[in-house]
Amino acid sequence: MRNFDLKTIASFLNNHFEEILAFNAYLLLGMCVIILFLQVRHLRLKHFQQFLRQILFYVTIVVETSLIAITVMIFIENYSPKKPIDFAARIAPNTRWVKEDTPIYFLADNRLVMINPDGSGRKTVFEADETIRQYQFSPDGKNLLVLTRNDLYLLDIAAGRSERLTSVRMDNAADKDQVRGAIDGVRWAPDSAKFCYRLSRWSAYSAVEDWWIYDIRTKSRVKVQSPVLKFVSLFWDRPSTHLYASWFESLDTTKHANPYHVKIFRIPLSSLNPETVIEFPFSEPRLKPEHLAVRGIDLDFGVDRLTFSNSSGAGTYHAYSRSGAVVGIDERDTLYFIRNLWWRRRLYQIPRVTERTALGEIARYQYQGGQLVIRDLRWLPGGRYVIMEHLLFGILILDPSTGKIGILDSQRGSSFGWYSP
Repeated sequence: MRNFDLKTIASFLNNHFEEILAFNAYLLLGMCVIILFLQVRHLRLKHFQQFLRQILFYVTIVVETSLIAITVMIFIENYSPKKPIDFAARIAPNTRWVKEDTPIYFLADNRLVMINPDGSGRKTVFEADETIRQYQFSPDGKNLLVLTRNDLYLLDIAAGRSERLTSVRMDNAADKDQVRGAIDGVRWAPDSAKFCYRLSRWSAYSAVEDWWIYDIRTKSRVKVQSPVLKFVSLFWDRPSTHLYASWFESLDTTKHANPYHVKIFRIPLSSLNPETVIEFPFSEPRLKPEHLAVRGIDLDFGVDRLTFSNSSGAGTYHAYSRSGAVVGIDERDTLYFIRNLWWRRRLYQIPRVTERTALGEIARYQYQGGQLVIRDLRWLPGGRYVIMEHLLFGILILDPSTGKIGILDSQRGSSFGWYSP
């Protein structure tokens, strides 16, 4: 019972270290000011120096004793060696204790799955015949664009209906196997009524690349008039009436003060004919939104946080919440939590496993001692819980403040996403 009490106290001190430290500092300062004010009124000047030495002595003893006690407690909780995550003892079999309402989406094989954070309501919302590369919520949350390796689908979330809008594959091509292509640049307009995308096709003989705008109300698409320059990406303005694109030209720095010349193109939906609106020199190969805002161009980037792409096995080992908290895995394979800016709490030691490939069962990641069993860390929208993929046990949810961790789904999944307006 004594060990449990000490561990509880250590955990509390560790979780609230910044608050306790700030409170003690202000309390100590206030007490010193009050005591000094009260005593000085009743002391003669010749006794003031002796009184001040006594106060400083006792204050030093109290402060040092408190700091030593807090340091010992924090060492017990935060810097003592951590044991690897033990499934039987540490990971709860469910997440019914999670207090979060936003449904979670994730990719599992060729399926897009939705589940509530407490583990209820699991269902497959979309299944493709090939790998899903990306899914993107409309700004109003009613529709979902799903992009596979070759196709682009529109999903009505409420009705659960999906339709294929376009494809790289050409059914009427003479030799379909010789035609390759890609669909990218998908971006919803802020009004959620339309979106743009780029469709590219190529073969051994030719290549075609076009930008399209699709209207979900009329179920029609129109092509943007192709300029001499090829656009890498298009962005909507907030009224959803224009598309914008940027183009950079490298300059000779021996003759020019800036290494780039920038052109900004505007594409009105009324004509779909690109026109140059701004030209200026610039020092960097990318523009930040504020550079365009001061020139009267107000672009919408809200859809970026509603876009979730397949990580293709590349794990994410650090995640930042909107409030500034951090969860990550450090160079010693320790899962840590930073509540505020600078205090780091160690939670678990993450074990490694050696994966084997299908060809010849060749073990991978041997030079690193294996691959970390946890990856793809992401904060849920509420900022309290972290979701992650475990290579052996499936999808986990962690409460970093308490260290509690549970299994959301026993099947592995990645590319976690949600609609969060």
